[in-house]
Amino acid sequence: MSTVKISQLPNIPGGLNANTSNSLFLGVDIPTGITGKFTATQLADRLYANNILNVGDNPIVLPDVVAQFAGDSEAYLQVNLLNSVANGSADYVATADVGTDTTHYIDLGINNSNYGTSALDGYLVVAGDGTGDPGGNLMLGSITSGKQIEFIIGGFEQANVVARMIDDTGFRLVKKPIIFADGTSQNTAAASASFSQEAFATANVAAANTVAINTLATAAYGRANTASGNTVALQAQMSTTNTNIASVNTFAQAAFSKANNALANTSGTFAGDLTVTGNVTVLGTTSSTGPITTGNLIVSGTSTLTGNVSMIANTYMTGAVTVNSTMVLANSNFSATEAAFRITAAGSSQIPTQSGTMMQITGKANTPTRILVDSFGTSNAAYSIIAGRSARGTVNAPTPTQNNDILLRIAGNSYGTTGYAPFGAARIDFVATENQTDTARGSRILFYNTPNGSNVVNQIASFNADSVYFTGTVAPQKGFIYTPTMLQGAQTAFTIDFSTTSLIKAELVADLTITLSNYVYGKVVEVWLTNTSGNQRTVTHGCTALNSTINSTTFNMSATSSAYLRYFSIDGDQANTFVSVQHA
Repeated sequence: MSTVKISQLPNIPGGLNANTSNSLFLGVDIPTGITGKFTATQLADRLYANNILNVGDNPIVLPDVVAQFAGDSEAYLQVNLLNSVANGSADYVATADVGTDTTHYIDLGINNSNYGTSALDGYLVVAGDGTGDPGGNLMLGSITSGKQIEFIIGGFEQANVVARMIDDTGFRLVKKPIIFADGTSQNTAAASASFSQEAFATANVAAANTVAINTLATAAYGRANTASGNTVALQAQMSTTNTNIASVNTFAQAAFSKANNALANTSGTFAGDLTVTGNVTVLGTTSSTGPITTGNLIVSGTSTLTGNVSMIANTYMTGAVTVNSTMVLANSNFSATEAAFRITAAGSSQIPTQSGTMMQITGKANTPTRILVDSFGTSNAAYSIIAGRSARGTVNAPTPTQNNDILLRIAGNSYGTTGYAPFGAARIDFVATENQTDTARGSRILFYNTPNGSNVVNQIASFNADSVYFTGTVAPQKGFIYTPTMLQGAQTAFTIDFSTTSLIKAELVADLTITLSNYVYGKVVEVWLTNTSGNQRTVTHGCTALNSTINSTTFNMSATSSAYLRYFSIDGDQANTFVSVQHA
């Protein structure tokens, strides 16, 4: 028998052979008990034939996965497909169940350097079968409502966007013209304006024709005055004139309608500021899919908006505005120096210092700025509420709020030497105390203040579901009032519950035993006992002898006398609870 150990065998130079069928392994098949050899190719076939290809030490978390590539990178991860033959291309192809090499597939790829006139060009194509059967359409877009498709050239930033498709309103150029086959160019706004001007010109020509026909009619009347005998001919001439006048009027009306339609075809897009000094009445829906103001919208008259309204530019309304439906102000580009929506009585306001400022309200100088929330009804179901909603995830896919997440913050920001306090000189935080579910919504309210001579906000109080904590000095002007527990009738035994009791009054006509329960550290309970019998009675106070002012577990009360007991629970058990006894 060979005495050579596997660990003593030499290493294979250079690793496994490039042709993995030339590399042999020794193995044991446990079910059959056979010891034999197999190639690296056989091993690879078995590893990936019936298992998910998982590159990277990460769990498979998505359903129906056949391959997963995962890793960690501060920059980006890549799955690269390289065809090193210059005449070829590199393609990612997905084939339908009835697909072939020429039909029913989608192909994403790039041509190599020697491919011809389209060398080094990328492409995304889909193939049907050419017979008119279903298939062969390419669907490109976003399945998230309210999003848009953007076309870019020269980079990945917003500055590189040259065209957009927004909702179902069509294709919009951002800054490039439309180039026609003859080399001429025209942008959408200019084309609409040109069309409008042409229509008005046509109307003017029609009006000029009307003048000419009026001149003809005048001549006809003159002819009538000089040749009254030719009545029939004159009537025919006048009939022709009237017909021509009616035709010209109809033509003029059609021309003006054509001009109005041309103006409407601009889709309400204005490159500069839109200033309306009169009244604005919108009966339909005005949104980002319809009329848009890319400049400022300034309305100095009265505006009545009975449809839904979305405004993505700055909006200034100095007149009364009535909204009978939903108004959406969608400013997606706001930053630390711009509020998404601004209401100002002064005409100007301080620049926000916090990114994410959705609304800014500036009132009149030397006048309190009020926000009124009115509510009316016939029952207490109608009330005013200011609510802060907090969730993890996204606006379209919220996930549960987690422990210590802030649900709502109310802050007072003071102005210092150079700016406003970033998080408030004083604030109230509403905070989750557990991971939130539909049946578990633990919370607390935290109060913060800033001491004089400091700019650090300190927590001063915490209001919890079953307790209140103060981290500063509590100085009640009129003291504290506790709710006493009045035990009815003569007592021979009772229990002090530290979690619910502060004051107890009891009477006894016989010996009395007091039991302690539910110790709460730092809690004080006071007891007033009255012996209403004519004899001396013994009281067992419930603490140890050493933890009492009488150095005993009991004391005797004289007939018709009272006793005062004060309990101190220091650390939540009997060994750390003390009683002070005063009696006659």
